[in-house]
Amino acid sequence: MKSPAATAILLLLFLRLAVGSHFFSEGLNKLRAEGFSAEPFLRAATGPAVPLLERLLDDPDHARLLCIHRETAPGGDQQVVTDPELTIALWNDFADRCAAHFRFGDPVFASTSGLPPARAAAKVRRVTRQADDARNLVASHVDELNAWLEAHRTGLIAHFSTAERETAFERDGAAGPRIASQVASLRDQTARIRQERKQLADGWAAEVNALWDSLETALPALATPEQAAAAGPLALHRPHDQPDSWLKWINRVIPWFDLAVGILLLIGLFARWAAMAGALLLVAVIATQPPWVPDAAPVWYQLVELAALLVLASALARAIPGLDWLVPPKRGPRPAGSRPASVA
Repeated sequence: MKSPAATAILLLLFLRLAVGSHFFSEGLNKLRAEGFSAEPFLRAATGPAVPLLERLLDDPDHARLLCIHRETAPGGDQQVVTDPELTIALWNDFADRCAAHFRFGDPVFASTSGLPPARAAAKVRRVTRQADDARNLVASHVDELNAWLEAHRTGLIAHFSTAERETAFERDGAAGPRIASQVASLRDQTARIRQERKQLADGWAAEVNALWDSLETALPALATPEQAAAAGPLALHRPHDQPDSWLKWINRVIPWFDLAVGILLLIGLFARWAAMAGALLLVAVIATQPPWVPDAAPVWYQLVELAALLVLASALARAIPGLDWLVPPKRGPRPAGSRPASVA
């Protein structure tokens, strides 16, 4: 019969393998997806960490995407206006870049050798009209954007020009914030208002982002297969989606971080450090959805895994079988006055 110590070691080994497998699979799935983004996770955050997490987003309130500009009125007051000038300029620039990148209208790509007459005529017509078709595509998207802004202008201006409704209690004076933090019903109302505002802005953003996606797909699709193969893909620059932002850095690091933590836990190498790193990540996750905040997403399974990682980060980790057994333990400082044993 196995001793209690041996049974405990086997259970700890199982715990480390289970947690390592979870981190490994999460990292592998993110890498395979090739489109992992922490943006939805950060936007869904609630609680005290929201202001800090919003700084990691390219466009926290979707103002740039929704063509919102804040101007100073003659009286010195700030006013909100909708101005699609930057969006339209970027769309026209993308059309010009596509024309140069794919060589729209280049006779080289209008070769009809070996094609039936009907297909040859269609190919020549397609290549010669590419530049005009690109301009027409941009114009149609601009018309859709202007129509959308006109239909939603009142709501957009009201949303972005008014003070945040969740801080409305501050109008009650110095006691307002204290009341809002202490009275459960008012705190719940604040959370609901914040959530409603997020959902409204996210819905608008999805509709406008669909126009960007449509144009980014439609313009390169004007290229013939030969043009596309010769030039390669071309991306549309979006002011609300910066390539070198904190968000993009997080998106690149997290999949490899999960994978590395998972591998180290599975093989038992630097397992304590890997467990500490994984625990810090889970603490950050839990901080975005604190259990005491109304309507926060459940994070109980993250709390359970955090507890497991804290156990694996303890001194007990050294007793679990793994490659750490091949790493000699760090020796403490030699006591003062001690001498090495003499060799007889």
